[in-house]
Amino acid sequence: MNPFIFGKVVESANFCPRDALIEDLDDAIQTGQNVVLYGRRRVGKSSLVLNAAKQNPKRLFMLIDLFFTKDAAMFLEYSTNALFAFNAQRKGLMEKGMQALKRLRPRMELDPQSGTPSLSLGLSREDPQLVLHTIDDFFAFLESEFKADQLLVCFDEFQSVLQYPEADVLLAKIRSKVQYHKFPYIFTGSDRSGLKRIFADEGSPFYKSARAIEVPSIERATFEPFLRRKFTSGKRKLEPEIWDAVFKLEITGDVQQLCSALWQSSKAGTTLNAATLDMAYQRIFGQEIEGFRNLLGNLPALQLRVLKDIARNGTDNLYSRESQQRIEASSSSIRRAVNALIDKWVLIKDHNTIYFNNPFLRLFIQQQLP
Repeated sequence: MNPFIFGKVVESANFCPRDALIEDLDDAIQTGQNVVLYGRRRVGKSSLVLNAAKQNPKRLFMLIDLFFTKDAAMFLEYSTNALFAFNAQRKGLMEKGMQALKRLRPRMELDPQSGTPSLSLGLSREDPQLVLHTIDDFFAFLESEFKADQLLVCFDEFQSVLQYPEADVLLAKIRSKVQYHKFPYIFTGSDRSGLKRIFADEGSPFYKSARAIEVPSIERATFEPFLRRKFTSGKRKLEPEIWDAVFKLEITGDVQQLCSALWQSSKAGTTLNAATLDMAYQRIFGQEIEGFRNLLGNLPALQLRVLKDIARNGTDNLYSRESQQRIEASSSSIRRAVNALIDKWVLIKDHNTIYFNNPFLRLFIQQQLP
């Protein structure tokens, strides 16, 4: 069985030990300290929080992924359903919660596949004040229901709140509630600039309200032995240059995705070489081709030229005269195209470094596009 897992939260044997970070998080959890956890996409933030939470098995761990939320109503929907998923472990939680949210007259529904209960809140975007008042009720319920050692709440991709129409009001409301709770909150995100606006800007209600912990890429010295053991379990060896190619990716989730494809492209008892690596890349391209085609096919011509140039030449001299000649555009036009690609999350800008959100898209452009 393929031992490499990517794109989801992992624990136990599938989690590469990160002892120092786990210790930092566990210390914050034990003392009730709120934490802002930041790091690049797919670096393993959610898995880190889950495994830190497991240091305290009697404490419920509520993970709310806000990445796809668009407004306060969705924030409330995702939060309540994450909470009431614990109804089986905490008897009566659903009934008490429904009473606490009675402004909306919620009703319970069951997922037809899993049988998991959830609340249908009957939210109306036409009455935003009702939604905001019900968010007050939600946080008040958490405070009344849970003691200091009974709950850990994690808002994943918390910077998404900045895109809500009612962002300023909601952030102030959340801050005014969580500062009085005895149990800790963890706020994670991959958009460093967004998290900085929330937690480091003096005008923000969350200013200096949480301990900041960065989640870096796992060092090769730690990660390679972990991965090597998995390949060895399947009687597979990697040539040194294949390990080098794996760790050019840097990010945990991307490394795991390539290792998964390498495993699928090989058989027990073989040594993985350059031909195996090429097969693995082609396998990944095949899995992602529809998304790549849709993305690239919808880019304006200039943005596509800029993206191709970055894939092949990097960004060190992106606005130079030589680059302008290659791309056939002025430096100001290139800069606007780059900003548009960042807005679309095709590119990421972090600490003045620009890189591909999906490194396999960069490889696809290098290998497949004229």
